Amino acid sequence: MRVIALVALVASLAHAQSAPPVRRPVRVSDALCVSQSDGPFLALAPAARDLYLAALADAGWKLMRTDFTWSRIQPAPPPAALDFSRYDDLVDRAAAHGVRLLGILDYGVDWAASAAPAGDDRYPPDDPGAFAAFAGETATRYRRRVEGWEVWNEPNNGLSGFWKPAPDPAAYARLAGPAARALRRADPRATVVTGGLAPTLDLILYGRDYGFFSAATSADKKWHRKFQAAAVHPYTFLQAPPPEADDPSMPGFLSVTHQMRDFRDRLTESNAARLPLWVTELGWHTAPESGVAGFPPGVSELDQARYLVRSVILALSQRAERVCWYTLLDYPNFATDKEAAFGLFRYQPDPTAAPLDPKPSYAAARTLAHVLGPSRFVRDMRVELGLPQESYAFAFRNKKGRQTVVVFWATADGVAISPLVSPVYRDVRRVEMDGTESDLGDPDQLDLTLGPTPFYVVFEDR
Repeated sequence: MRVIALVALVASLAHAQSAPPVRRPVRVSDALCVSQSDGPFLALAPAARDLYLAALADAGWKLMRTDFTWSRIQPAPPPAALDFSRYDDLVDRAAAHGVRLLGILDYGVDWAASAAPAGDDRYPPDDPGAFAAFAGETATRYRRRVEGWEVWNEPNNGLSGFWKPAPDPAAYARLAGPAARALRRADPRATVVTGGLAPTLDLILYGRDYGFFSAATSADKKWHRKFQAAAVHPYTFLQAPPPEADDPSMPGFLSVTHQMRDFRDRLTESNAARLPLWVTELGWHTAPESGVAGFPPGVSELDQARYLVRSVILALSQRAERVCWYTLLDYPNFATDKEAAFGLFRYQPDPTAAPLDPKPSYAAARTLAHVLGPSRFVRDMRVELGLPQESYAFAFRNKKGRQTVVVFWATADGVAISPLVSPVYRDVRRVEMDGTESDLGDPDQLDLTLGPTPFYVVFEDR
């Protein structure tokens, strides 16, 4: 056990302002998001979709990112009409539960791409104008009902084949620019977001992490000017190590924080530093077998919950304006396919036949939102608290509620700290990851033991 005696829990936190950021940190409740593929969700019975949307809203994660898939909406070329019926129902049900939507406009459609085999929708269209027309019609239909639009999903991901025959930054720039202009015309209030980039070892392909963005800008310096946010998917290496694991000597073995800083560097060198950063996918799966050659098995359900909290806090500390957990629910092949096991809920053949079956990650997500929801990130407190390298402490401030919350954890077990508590606070309580609370009264000093499971210490102003 490592014991650290701290001088004080900084008194000024009650009135703290972080170092002047480019943009004010968002409220945590506005940032929290779950990314859910449209296919499995639309395949559910309407009553089952209602159950999951209600659970999402109850957890305080009131933004859902989901596909608006071109090949589902427009399977036949013009003059055939677009079929929005399934998405109309989704938009209506989300609104009924108070859940906002971030739509992903993806992917291609076989009739628009001469290279595409029949039924393969992962080839971009020959004419970017065809995609822009689809984007504009979709945004017009859901004007002021969808919060934002992300243009494509992981266009740099050759492993998953999201852009065939191979990722092409210049081609993406040619498609994205007109689509963004069409979206802005159709719904000026919606936020238009660049396609979230996957950590697919761009270091090897483009000479730098997330170099796809810079390569797209080299091809077209203006492509990103109509966008209002830039998206990244900072999964850890093969979606296995914890969010803090960082070894720059290994290609791709980078922490969430490291990846987000690298991505911001790409924005800066592309003259796109004005764009706020959105994490539109992040997660860890729990499949005993990943189902993909070279990928390790998933993490335990407990570690999934721990990593959810820790990764979201790290992303918020990097001024991410949205952080989307991937995904809401598991799918039938959850034991042998990693893509089916990222969910906050275990798989149920009929979710309406019994209560939903949450993993520990759902309780962790709910606690995070309920404790931190009204707050904004203030600062990383590790240095001023003198914490050892394996320990973490991040402060959030709810000025209206006159409350400061510090989130603590360590990547090692048994790190003991004894901070003094400033007299500006009158009541202190501790909230565990699962929501269990304990009243610590009005102490002069706290005795805390940090470990891999994060917890919250809530300080009430006098």
